Amino acid sequence: MSGLTWVKFERLNPFKVREVLLVSSPFDRFVLEENDILPMTLHRDFEQLISSQAPRISHASDADDALNLMLERRFDLVITMSRIGSMNVNEFGMKMKSIHPEIPVVLLTYNTRELAHLKIGGGIDRVFVWSGDTSILFAIISLIEDERNVGHDVATGDVQVMVLVEDSPRFYSKYLTRFYKNLARQTSRLIYGGLNVHHKMLRLRSRAKVLLATNYEDALDAVDKYGRNIIGLFTDGRFPRKNIMEEDSGLRLIDEVRDLYPHLPILFMSTEEHNRIPSQQKGAVYINKHDRQLHAKINQFMASRMGFGEFIFSDSENNQYMSASNLNELRDGIEQIPEKSLLFHAERNHFSHWLRTRTEFEVAAAIREKKIDDFPSSDGVRNFMIESIQNFLRMQRRQTIFDYNPELAHSSNFQRLGKGSLGGKGRGLAFCFSRIHELELHSKYPGVRIDVPRTLILATDRFVSFLERNNLSEIALSEIGDDEISEAFLKGEFSDDDLEIMRGMLEIVTWPIAVRSSSMLEDA
Repeated sequence: MSGLTWVKFERLNPFKVREVLLVSSPFDRFVLEENDILPMTLHRDFEQLISSQAPRISHASDADDALNLMLERRFDLVITMSRIGSMNVNEFGMKMKSIHPEIPVVLLTYNTRELAHLKIGGGIDRVFVWSGDTSILFAIISLIEDERNVGHDVATGDVQVMVLVEDSPRFYSKYLTRFYKNLARQTSRLIYGGLNVHHKMLRLRSRAKVLLATNYEDALDAVDKYGRNIIGLFTDGRFPRKNIMEEDSGLRLIDEVRDLYPHLPILFMSTEEHNRIPSQQKGAVYINKHDRQLHAKINQFMASRMGFGEFIFSDSENNQYMSASNLNELRDGIEQIPEKSLLFHAERNHFSHWLRTRTEFEVAAAIREKKIDDFPSSDGVRNFMIESIQNFLRMQRRQTIFDYNPELAHSSNFQRLGKGSLGGKGRGLAFCFSRIHELELHSKYPGVRIDVPRTLILATDRFVSFLERNNLSEIALSEIGDDEISEAFLKGEFSDDDLEIMRGMLEIVTWPIAVRSSSMLEDA
């Protein structure tokens, strides 16, 4: 992973919802708090699912209070309930936008019956229905951020996109809460296990964006803009087309999409069983919306069809040969599978699709640029795939500081054991390690290899643990002589876990080693 790529990750998600104005009656606010939606669940979702700080929520008890607050402070999002005093929600939304034209205003209701009595117009951007899922606010905030960031993030970081086509607020509210929790968990699980915390956080920024389309035209617009980056389309069977509700709009949409992207995974979700066979004939997976296993089947679709699960090496006859759960296994599988399996996956961009799901955008882009026709034979395709993945792994090992992982002991050049500071020498080595390849010293000094040796750093928490384990803190700070302090430290013992890790490293080291420390006794 090049330093430039990490910079790209840092530039993702420029718009963040940090300040939310919630407008509701005192009773509605009480209901939200009693049902664990505010504030603990919101903080839990942000911390556990995306390791991020939740936005701050301010409350206004009616529309007039909210408008006054908007004049005094800056908010990124307004969420309003239906009972907000004498003003109707659409009028309230319009007045909000007269103060802050770009502010998204979202209506949150308890059920769809409420909507029948409300006049929803240009003052309301989105309508959500709360049906008991405590993560509804997390989904609302995530969708608003995705809609603002998707254009920038696709252009900057080549991030992926999921498109949900559904006009029913009740259904898309349920789907989106599930989508976002699944996306966060699966993206976190798929990120390369040994990456350090900072790099993992950057990777989480690059999770797939979710777009919601409530009519045919918006769905096509999303496909036109981001088609190459779409990894999955979820569509209802019936939704408006040219402002008219059409029974076959979902099937029409599949036809349009299949002409452009014949291998795009599509999940067709409908309450009408007569759509099952036609949608399946068009290459979509069909699920009835009332299926008790709906959410489990959505998870299965994301894992097996969208690349969030293992890569299954198969062929056009559904023969399965082996599976891969990481890049090393993918490389080894490509080397071993028969020609018909290799070409089956290469023709359909399955390899690059799976890699992008794991936020490995560099190697995915390199692979996708090439077509089968660019090679004289299938061996050329195979060798190119293997070499591309191997070069990426080699570059990643040489430029990324990994948290200690025994599976990486043979391959990673720089690992950290523990948490906290690396210490002065460790920090200097880490800085050189992260920058040395960007300086291209090999081109400035041909014939001379300048590199940072393979390194394992024990972070400061391991040193603190060593002090506490051997009761050395008081001795280290006492006024006794250096010889006595040295003797006490030499008698100290590392934990069994630390000793096991260091023994494991020594078993694979076949070259001279240097133990670097501030103590002369530990230099060798």
